Amino acid sequence: MTAKPPGFSGFKLVFIAGANYSGSTLLSMLLGSHPQIECLGQLYAVSGDIESGDICQCGNMLLDCEFWSKVLVETGFWDTGGHQLQPICTEVRRGGALGKIFGLVVPRSPSHPNVYQNFNQEILRAASKLSGREILIDSSKIPHRLHWLLKTGVATEHDMHVIHLTRNGFGVVNSYKRRRYGVLRGSLAWRSRNDQVFKLFTQYPTIRSLRVRYEDICTRPHDTLTEVCDFLGLPFTPEILKFRARSQHQVGGNPIRHGGSEVIRLDEHWRHNLNKYDRSIFRTVAGNTQQRLGYDLI
Repeated sequence: MTAKPPGFSGFKLVFIAGANYSGSTLLSMLLGSHPQIECLGQLYAVSGDIESGDICQCGNMLLDCEFWSKVLVETGFWDTGGHQLQPICTEVRRGGALGKIFGLVVPRSPSHPNVYQNFNQEILRAASKLSGREILIDSSKIPHRLHWLLKTGVATEHDMHVIHLTRNGFGVVNSYKRRRYGVLRGSLAWRSRNDQVFKLFTQYPTIRSLRVRYEDICTRPHDTLTEVCDFLGLPFTPEILKFRARSQHQVGGNPIRHGGSEVIRLDEHWRHNLNKYDRSIFRTVAGNTQQRLGYDLI
């Protein structure tokens, strides 16, 4: 294990940052299969998921989930009014015609930074206590949330490690197109998220970070996950590749968390689904970021 910093609280926090449709659900399920890791899913969405009746990865609604129901009680979620303040959510979608067309999102700073800090601290401590695991993963992806975890000191107290998960931008854009969100919207979103992560690394140069490629997870899972485990100070264990064997309690994410094959397959349907016009839009909007991440402008 790596040396623990002064004031270390007993568990390590790992934040997966990056764009949507980059494989974060797959990565978090794999890491969540490690016996020393508890993956909590997209923590930024906890408040909203409770209100909407979203289902935990275990198959139960969050309030009926054996793990989350206990975490929320332990946190004092109901007593502190956390469910009303929604201190975890830090992004809202912009209204209006342009917002609908481009999917523009405006970062929203917490109204009460101290409440935001305390609630995150308590929910993480409760999750660590109840899971008995020494590493917790927040797969929220949102750079703005990462910024506030750093700014309020949550990251420092819990020896945060950041995994910058990337995927070929053409593949992400294809996922947006397949869901009828549009190539331009997907290109803007992919570029924005990854550029924000780079900006945070510049703003907080002491962040411990590792860049992981979706393509490497799919084509070299053993080697890639061994590298991730080394980064986290953990030994690689074969259980990590059997990501459906253990019941997990992740919030939010791709529907694959609720069932399917345990075979890891590389999705490169973009090579056939994106036409010349689609590719031209992406190159114009996000070509520089694509090259910065080491991907070709095919």
